[in-house]
Amino acid sequence: MTSEVPLQGHWNDIRAQRWVIVATAAFAGFFAFVISMAITPIYEAKTTFYLASNAESPRYLGGPETPPEPLFPTPDEKTAALNVGILRGSAFMTAMAKEFGLPVALVRKRVDVTVSGEFMVDLFVRSEDAGLTSRMANRAPALYAEFHRASMRQRAQQLAQTLSAHIADLENQLIGLEAQSEVHRRRFGATLDEALIARLSDRRATTERRLQEIDGSLAAALARRVGLEAELETERRTYAAGETVLTTPVLDLMVEQLLTLHVELAAARDGPQSPRRGAVEEQIAATETAIEGERARMAAAVIKSTGSNYELLRGQIATAKAEEAAVTASRQTAEAQLAAAKADLDAAIAFLSEAEQLAAKKAEVAAQVSDARINLASARLQAENAEVPMVVVEEASVPTRPAFPIPLLNGIVAVLAGAVAGFYYALFIGHAARARQKLLSEALRPPRFTGTELAHLQRLAEVSRGAAS
Repeated sequence: MTSEVPLQGHWNDIRAQRWVIVATAAFAGFFAFVISMAITPIYEAKTTFYLASNAESPRYLGGPETPPEPLFPTPDEKTAALNVGILRGSAFMTAMAKEFGLPVALVRKRVDVTVSGEFMVDLFVRSEDAGLTSRMANRAPALYAEFHRASMRQRAQQLAQTLSAHIADLENQLIGLEAQSEVHRRRFGATLDEALIARLSDRRATTERRLQEIDGSLAAALARRVGLEAELETERRTYAAGETVLTTPVLDLMVEQLLTLHVELAAARDGPQSPRRGAVEEQIAATETAIEGERARMAAAVIKSTGSNYELLRGQIATAKAEEAAVTASRQTAEAQLAAAKADLDAAIAFLSEAEQLAAKKAEVAAQVSDARINLASARLQAENAEVPMVVVEEASVPTRPAFPIPLLNGIVAVLAGAVAGFYYALFIGHAARARQKLLSEALRPPRFTGTELAHLQRLAEVSRGAAS
């Protein structure tokens, strides 16, 4: 129906109701202005701040730390999102409500936190009191810093406790290492070094040389015994054939002296280089030379008698066996001494290596204790004086104009809304008038002719046309 009305018709409808439109717009603007003036104004204060994202938090691991880089405050997206989450949390809202004596629910409604395009935190506070909004907005960064400060100090205290336990454990390790070092000192004396290793090496080498000399003496004694046994066998055959040489009292005395010297030499426990042993060997050699000379003299005399040389050889063999047994016993003693020297040297080398490892471990643990104590002092200092790298970009000032309502703006908006409502009202009035006229025209229209009446009228028309022609 409206589409059948030309645009001029709509314009005429609006023009006809122009005073109604003006009155509606004026009344709406006046009403909105009056209401805005009557409503208590709401003021808004804003503060902008952020935490430096590159501020390194202290790390206490029991080792030296690299000094942190100079702090250039830089906002960060993740840090800003974290800040918003904490600022909207119950801990911050409760602290803010307690600070200003307001209900927590009211503070949640009046405080709004957003992230700016520069990844900074924008905090808005709305209230009927302009001074309260600025105070709350300016207090928010400090409360937030106190929240982080308490968290940092608590963390530092926990780290200090952990470091104290770590230091106690390291000191126990030092005590254990010192006890192991004491075991080495008790066995090898106060010094366990390369000089001790050299002395033990010389001792082993000396024992080995002595064992070699004893082996040589043992081989010589064995060869002498074998030779004497062969000579005894020859003498036995000679004695059996009745061809033994004459003996004399002088020869018997020399043989007795030779036996005594051999027994004395066999019983000697001195080394091969001993002067006493050398003197005995010289006496034996001289006595043997004298015996050989006496026997040569007897052979030249061609005097035969019962053979006492057989008994002399048996005595020499007994002496050789005694000497061989003594050298064998000396060899066993030397072998035991060599085994002990080798064991001491091996133990000293092993203990020296272990002592070096213990010393290195002690130095390492001592360095860890020193570093841990330095870090413990730093942790305690941080627990007492930790500060938050808060950067306040914009402080809130006392607002002079309310954020809501704005009477002039509300009046302008109300005038425009009233004008639009008036336009629609005028169009509605025009449309209603046209609809009413159409209904009236349809109500006053005459009824249609019946078929008989139409046939009668057609005949009359034909008659009229015929009369006219």
